[in-house]
Amino acid sequence: MVQTRAADDVRRRGSPSEAPSGAGRRPAAARRARTSGAAQARYVRRLDPVGRGLAVLLLVAAGLPALVITAIAWHRGWVPAGDNALIGLRVHDVISGHPPLIGQPSTGGTLSGVQSFHPGPFEFYAMAPLEAIFGMRAALLVGAGLINGAAMVTGAWVAFRRGGLPLMSLFTTLVVVMVWSLHTVFLHDPVSSSIGTMASLLLVLLVWSVAVSDIKLIPLFIVVGSFSLQDHLAYLSFGGPLVIVGLFFGVRSLLRVNKSGRRPPGGLTRHAVHRMYWIALALGALLWLPVFIDQFFDQGNLTSILRTFTSGNGKPKGWGFAFERAGLALAPVPVFVRQVAAANSQVVSTSTELLGLLPLIALGSLTYVARRQHRRDLVVLALVVAVALLGGMASAASLPTAGELQATNLRWMWMASLCVYLAVAWMGWQLLAKRHRRRWQRPVTQVLIGLACLAAVLVPLDTKSTDVRDSAVFQQLPRLIRDVRANVPKGSYRIAMNGQSSLLQVGPAVVAGLVTSGYHPYVQTVADVAYRSHLTYSGQHVNGTLSIVSSLTAPPQHDGKLVGHIRFVTRDIASERDALLARLVRTLPARGGLEITSTGVQALAKQAKGSEVLLDLDRLARSQLLPNALAHHWVQTVGSVDFLAAARLATIGGEGGVDEVWIYLSEP
Repeated sequence: MVQTRAADDVRRRGSPSEAPSGAGRRPAAARRARTSGAAQARYVRRLDPVGRGLAVLLLVAAGLPALVITAIAWHRGWVPAGDNALIGLRVHDVISGHPPLIGQPSTGGTLSGVQSFHPGPFEFYAMAPLEAIFGMRAALLVGAGLINGAAMVTGAWVAFRRGGLPLMSLFTTLVVVMVWSLHTVFLHDPVSSSIGTMASLLLVLLVWSVAVSDIKLIPLFIVVGSFSLQDHLAYLSFGGPLVIVGLFFGVRSLLRVNKSGRRPPGGLTRHAVHRMYWIALALGALLWLPVFIDQFFDQGNLTSILRTFTSGNGKPKGWGFAFERAGLALAPVPVFVRQVAAANSQVVSTSTELLGLLPLIALGSLTYVARRQHRRDLVVLALVVAVALLGGMASAASLPTAGELQATNLRWMWMASLCVYLAVAWMGWQLLAKRHRRRWQRPVTQVLIGLACLAAVLVPLDTKSTDVRDSAVFQQLPRLIRDVRANVPKGSYRIAMNGQSSLLQVGPAVVAGLVTSGYHPYVQTVADVAYRSHLTYSGQHVNGTLSIVSSLTAPPQHDGKLVGHIRFVTRDIASERDALLARLVRTLPARGGLEITSTGVQALAKQAKGSEVLLDLDRLARSQLLPNALAHHWVQTVGSVDFLAAARLATIGGEGGVDEVWIYLSEP
């Protein structure tokens, strides 16, 4: 009889092999952690040798795409041009006695009438050590690759702390697939709209960790949150609410440690907990010091950002547009596992919006079950993911109806969709019966590890990774800068730019090349806001004037000495002209053809509103294959629908795909 009762007790409590580590020794502590929302962190060092090897393999798989893509770009001759060169100038300012206090100029001022900049200079300071040691090219290219690669590897590590190898392998697989969906080129792109993507995704995992009292990660949460918020206004709506949630739970954990007599979570002493918070506070103060110096003693950029968002100029797209984008992101084939063209202008059907509700219904249902089972770690995960999704939707709803809408404004769609599906998969797994998890954990984890490694190898081979911004001038720019240095003595020079390529691509690259070579250029262009005051011409004494002129037609008439000249095809898309025109013709079956006349463009524009045809027109515009005469008709017809295509058609002009840049040296 005694043996029978003992056996019954074992069956009721579960066998010793089913109990979590330490449950037999401290059942009361385990129950308190379970109901308080605190989650026990996993450590790689506690795994057996095979488990440690698999964890290291997943960390390598997470960082491999960024490493390979960066190496490919370096081998193919990537050089900083355009916006990247402007970022390089600010990185150089960090080590040259002109420390920047704010980020790059924002395009929000063109819509609100209030010139603002992205919140902070974190990216510039992070890349400055590489600039000081290896130069601007390495600082920008390798620095961007390291930042994104580190964010992916750290995300895999944080996922392991939350769920061990199963969650780590799931996260690594999904994030590598998302890299393919966004095209791998963004991993080495230092432009602020791209480099904050992986940091913002990592922020979601860190907020979840802080919310379940993983106090050791609070300093890392402060660093990553600061980078995400400072990098670009597009990430402000997505990351801002997340940071607020993380700060709330972080302060809540500190207050509980101070008030209660219980041992702090994570095996820390009270002294260690206080030390973590002091480190986090010091890091936050240091990282935001330049921003607040600017706010109170310089331009007051935070006030300008607030005015940009609240100016009321123009009608916002509204929550209807936000729900459409959410439906496109969460539809049964989520956006992060497919390559979506023109997510900013693609028409979303009602059925897609309704299907997009399915993963949200699943998330809500699993949250209800988790709450009934007192799994507050899972409830908190659902809360954090919901905050991220709502933040992204709020960003989409506030976008202006009229004006340029870039794909980076909707980057939250990829991050939010990945987080929703990650949460649904993990919560569903954790809420399974223990016997099912014990049975399937090993094979499922092995499959996910295999998929993660396979994706990490195949994704960098994506052929579209070669389509890099400004790549048309990569081969010629080093020679152009060498020619200028050889023909122009060192000194101070006024820089005048004329032509689209000179303003947007070649000019910034030349200025950056001169600065890093010891020259003192002072830029005088219509885009003065792109250059800081110490690089802007305002009557300084100069040794001469360097005129950077670009043209698609005949060379300009200039009295100065020619010191540099390059000729390049603006985009390889020139060879795709016939295919693009054929596709446009197929979209207009009623016409039976496409007339390249003002009437034809107007008719096409009326039928192209809200469709993927806008993408083709934009590509034709960027390839410079449509004549300038049609540009004005396009502006008048649909300029308010797609500002980007209209602006490009209006400013580029010409019929050829070959551009030339001349640099002349003349008297001051």
